[in-house]
Amino acid sequence: MEGSDSSQSPWANMEYDVLVKIFMTLNLMDLVYGVAGVCQSWRAAAHDPLLWEKIDFTSSSSHPIIARRVSYWADMHSRLRFKQMLKTIAKFSGDAVTRLYFSFYIYVDDKHITYATKRFPNIKWLALPGWNNINETTFIRSLAGWRNLESITFPSICSPTSVMKFLGEHCQNFTKLKMIHTFDYSCAEAVVNLLPNLKVLSLRSSIVYKDALYHLVEHAPSLLALNVAHCLVFELDELPTYRMNIRPVMEKEVTEMAKRLEKVIWCDRRTCPRCNRTFVNGQGGNSWLEFQQEIWRDDEFADFAM
Repeated sequence: MEGSDSSQSPWANMEYDVLVKIFMTLNLMDLVYGVAGVCQSWRAAAHDPLLWEKIDFTSSSSHPIIARRVSYWADMHSRLRFKQMLKTIAKFSGDAVTRLYFSFYIYVDDKHITYATKRFPNIKWLALPGWNNINETTFIRSLAGWRNLESITFPSICSPTSVMKFLGEHCQNFTKLKMIHTFDYSCAEAVVNLLPNLKVLSLRSSIVYKDALYHLVEHAPSLLALNVAHCLVFELDELPTYRMNIRPVMEKEVTEMAKRLEKVIWCDRRTCPRCNRTFVNGQGGNSWLEFQQEIWRDDEFADFAM
């Protein structure tokens, strides 16, 4: 157009609101390392709080910085890179972040979680990675900075009782928990006694003891919904092993639980493709581990699905 500045790209003149809507369709890595470096107007739009309500590393698993293997983040150089990544994200997000979803394969340590607590103080939904090196004391101290927590996904946790105790005492809005963890009687007692406000619990793909399940359903004061899809159920005197005659939750048990809860999600081994492939066809523990990332990310309860 005559009289226009030919050095100025038309993309730089896009309206701010339009840029924000476009940027909302991008994954985390493209937002931080891509559009923010294009021009001044794009960088300004990349700071909009609407873009940073959720930090989702799971949407960037194809990016070379987010590895698909566990060992990638275990060395010191990689941990430093991830710390720098968190710092970069913090510059853009400010206090806008309410959801923090780590990638399943990111190796999180004490320094990462401590930094996240300081820079993202308004977290309400948290999903931890499958492997981590977080000290129990450090993690509980970090939870003290996230008093607004409403939901946590634990792929694995060494001492769930200590964490539950702190959540029950200090996070008054905490009502949703997902665990991929052996759910025995002691764990059920911890949920009942330490998380009186818990309304939704997902044990999807966990090893569950039958007595623990019944104790939970009968005594959890506020529990409304339970997900036991793809679970393995053991009697009290059985030990969890993939060579046993394992079975999922049975219809009779679900019927009993449904009398006390508003919603129970389960699967029938005869018709469930996942359970059929993993257990009935004898592919065993290795095949089960291959499913962990997908099971961690997906859930029949929308609050846990990422």
